[in-house]
Order: sequence, then C-alpha cells, then structure tokens
Amino acid sequence: MKRYPMPKEFVKELNENPYVLKATEWTVSFTAEFKQFAYDEYYKGKSTKEIFTEAGFDCEKLGDKRLQNFRSKIMEQSERECGFEDQRKYNSHNQIKHNWKKR
Repeated sequence: MKRYPMPKEFVKELNENPYVLKATEWTVSFTAEFKQFAYDEYYKGKSTKEIFTEAGFDCEKLGDKRLQNFRSKIMEQSERECGFEDQRKYNSHNQIKHNWKKR
C-alpha cells in the first residue's frame, strides 16, 4: 500500500489543535491527555470517529487507517505502567544518540 503525505494546509490545521503534540506530512503525535480522553470515551461506548470529531478533527482527512491504528495503540499503551506518555524519548536509539553527543 502506497503512502501519501498529508497536505501542508492540513498539517498546519492539525498543529493548531490542542490535542496534537506535533504533526508532519507523514505523522501525527497526540497528547497524553487526548489519548486518556479517547480511551475513556471509547469504553463509554463511543466510536473512534465520534471521539475524533468531538475533539475537532476531520476524520475524512485523517483517514480510517490512522484512526484504526490510533485505537490499537491506545489499547496497547493502556496496559503499560507509563500509561499514555510518549515513550519515544526513552527508547534505546535516542539514548545512544544522547550519550554519543555527550562525548
């Protein structure tokens, strides 16, 4: 399946949403607060599309695949000790880069 970048106007719109940490042409990172909100609302019976729409997102532009992946990811993250906090800063690749810069 071929991926296509999101239009720059949409990326700008995403970055203005308070629930977005950072958006680029290829990725969207959501805040821990939004992930917790979405998780709670999902278990209250709301669909992923309803949750995103209520939060001010355009689900058609985000795409079904991104919404499905988001739901899977928050279910996985809910089972971890750290919850919904972004863990990428702690992964081994970033630690190696950080240690290398100190030398």
